[in-house]
Amino acid sequence: MKATRPTLSQAESFRLVAAAELAVAPVEVVRTPIDGGFLEQTRSRPDFKNGNRIILDAAPEPADYPGWLATFKELFAWRADSSPAVITWYERHDPRPDEQIDHRIEQTVGLLAPLVPPDPPRPARLQSATVDSGDLWEALASLAERVYPEHPNFSRWRTSTRRELQNREFGRMRVLLDEGGTPVSACGAFARNGVARFSGVMTDPNYRQRGCVSYLIAATLRDQRDLTGRIVIVAEAGSSAERLYRHMGFDPFVTIRSLVVPA
Repeated sequence: MKATRPTLSQAESFRLVAAAELAVAPVEVVRTPIDGGFLEQTRSRPDFKNGNRIILDAAPEPADYPGWLATFKELFAWRADSSPAVITWYERHDPRPDEQIDHRIEQTVGLLAPLVPPDPPRPARLQSATVDSGDLWEALASLAERVYPEHPNFSRWRTSTRRELQNREFGRMRVLLDEGGTPVSACGAFARNGVARFSGVMTDPNYRQRGCVSYLIAATLRDQRDLTGRIVIVAEAGSSAERLYRHMGFDPFVTIRSLVVPA
């Protein structure tokens, strides 16, 4: 029988996802309270849009985008000319289809980890390891470049961010290695203030559909068993990733809507 958790209030849901998003942010991210929400800045990396954003306490009403974008844009005046920013707000998850889709707004869903971790088998001929050596971190950066070839420099920066989080003992990265010791799939979870979020969930295109991600997520859940139920993963709404996580027992609890502010 599936273990159940008490229903979260709207305020609890929003606090949980806000804390989870901070858990995987770069160490140097700064959050500043402002009227109606808070400002998040990562000045060391202006092109990291999710570190240059406003998180609102509630959806903007009415959706006067030109007006409120002009209001918030001045808060990001320090950005380089080519660097975007984001305005984000949270809504309670609604299982019904969104009938008023605004294509300017990115929509993701936050899912809570199951209270009892699943136990899928390890894929054949692959070995599990934690990323502890400099050589393995370099190989992980190469994996990120293979998965996201359009952003090689950014992928390496994200890998260095995860290494710094691990060095600070906020969490750990796990990988599956092929027979030659090359990482082919990776997953990490990092926690701050008792809430964790998955980060770096990726698989080499040649190793997809083999159960790599399912195995690594389950292993990571067992690593952080004391946080199970307060670990969040975020996926694009309606995507194959969301379907996978729900199949593994993750429960959707919040919808995250984001509007990219042009530079």
